[in-house]
Amino acid sequence: DLVDADGHVIEHQRHLLSLKDMCRIDYLEQLADAGVVSFKIEGRLKDVDYVKNVVAAYSQRLDEMIHRRSTEYQRASLGKVSYSFTPCLAKTFNRGFTDYFLHSTVDEKGRLQGRRTDIASFDTPKALGEYVGKVKETHRSYFIVAGVASFSNGDGLCFFDGHTELVGFRGNRVEGNHLFPLKMPLGLQSGMALYRNKDVAFEKLMNGETAQRKISIRMALREVADGF
Repeated sequence: DLVDADGHVIEHQRHLLSLKDMCRIDYLEQLADAGVVSFKIEGRLKDVDYVKNVVAAYSQRLDEMIHRRSTEYQRASLGKVSYSFTPCLAKTFNRGFTDYFLHSTVDEKGRLQGRRTDIASFDTPKALGEYVGKVKETHRSYFIVAGVASFSNGDGLCFFDGHTELVGFRGNRVEGNHLFPLKMPLGLQSGMALYRNKDVAFEKLMNGETAQRKISIRMALREVADGF
């Protein structure tokens, strides 16, 4: 709870120190132009799927920049990496994304200008995952999702109930946009936003070989007395 000096409750039962994840994938070129020569990917307490997905996403963005500006930039390592999947940052662990104060400025008195208001996830410190649509209809044993996302048996889904509490459950069976949980979650209503924080189909892709790096070589052959 956030309470002022007079005891008035300003915020009740919210996660006031739950920051979103810093994501600057859209600013790699600006950072490179500013002199950055190396980018660190957060990997502490993250699983293999997260590392594969995030590294691939950033690496492809850097490849695009280098392709356009090959006279100014080049890779520090040799070879070219090909991926067997399309990286998507929303599909692995995240608490929502923000670039924090990347574009803020400081005035003549040293005060920060242009503070961002979207840097925290006050409703939950847990991973929401990707937005997959809204609940269209609810029935006794299933519900219907309005959206374009495809679902798989076993997907992990979640929503905020009427008390702004995050409720998670598994999709036990899927038939198109009709989802059948093992037990219908309490509080699920039409119009609520639905998120997926465990994507079974994407995890299956991650389980196999997802990347391959090839290094080009030059071979010069010449004839000698006993062959080449």
